[in-house]
Amino acid sequence: MEIKQNYMTRNRCYTLNRNYKKQGIVIHSTATPGVMAPDWFRRWNNPGLSKAVHSFVDDKVAIEYLPDTREAWHVATRKGNRYYYGIELCEDRGHSREFFLKAYANDVKFTAVICKRLNLTVKDIYSHKEANRLGFASNHGDPEHWWSKFGYNMDMFRRDVQRELSGIGDEIVSGGVSDVVMSKGLDVDGYLGYNTIVALQKEMGTYQDGIISKVSPMVARLQLALGVTADGILGPNTIKALQRHLGTYVDGIISKPSNMVKELQRRLNAGTLNLKVNTTPKPKPVVKPKLKVEEDGILGTDTIKEWQIAWNMKYVDGKISPVSALVLELQKRINNGTI
Repeated sequence: MEIKQNYMTRNRCYTLNRNYKKQGIVIHSTATPGVMAPDWFRRWNNPGLSKAVHSFVDDKVAIEYLPDTREAWHVATRKGNRYYYGIELCEDRGHSREFFLKAYANDVKFTAVICKRLNLTVKDIYSHKEANRLGFASNHGDPEHWWSKFGYNMDMFRRDVQRELSGIGDEIVSGGVSDVVMSKGLDVDGYLGYNTIVALQKEMGTYQDGIISKVSPMVARLQLALGVTADGILGPNTIKALQRHLGTYVDGIISKPSNMVKELQRRLNAGTLNLKVNTTPKPKPVVKPKLKVEEDGILGTDTIKEWQIAWNMKYVDGKISPVSALVLELQKRINNGTI
């Protein structure tokens, strides 16, 4: 993605020169299908215009139109305009998934750049809709009204920005591996990054968020398939087992890049990982009840009751009648050797 600066020096948000330290970022979408980031300069670089955002992002470029300190008219409240950096995500005419994924990924990368520059965290990022609920923006529903068509939301966006800030955000798409990645396959680069983790999570049948948590359901299922202790922790023993399965050097370490990860990526692309977890439930063992009686050598009521319970007799009365079902069962068991 290319990042440019082309300040709207004629717009009143620029010429009024009102500067405030930003305490957060508001994400918008333009609701103007087909108008891309470069087009907004001609539309808004106007001395009679007071509305503006700091930046526009589309599927190819991010353009900063105001300095990050400027007050920009983008949420229609004094607090929001002064203290929040505004980013508009452009919309294509057909609202295609292909455009959305590219523009969304650029928005993630650019927002991470602004977070670093302004010393902000993902907790400081809001949508216009969220800002309205919090009382510092006008009543808009963007960008969720558009993102929801593709199964995306602001929690996903914040997670993706955090991955970008952490240096693991290559080819970010939070709802799963992107259509582009799925069509061309994972890059065989030897790095256990977001898309590789998502593909492995999909293979293991667990939630696809691109993160290996400290105790990971995906790792636990991987361990079951590999035949090692299923504690959910990606430790040396699990890595060694995976290296053996993949036929790579066994040292229990994931290097950067890693030959093991390269082979993993190849097999995920080819559908030949051959690690399946047997999900057929095991039959529950039959637990025979333990007798709970006084050891006095007397065939008393309590002893008979526990005996009747243990053998699943119809009546539990603590009695041995002249013709007794309990004695009959005893005789049968003596005869067939199952006493």
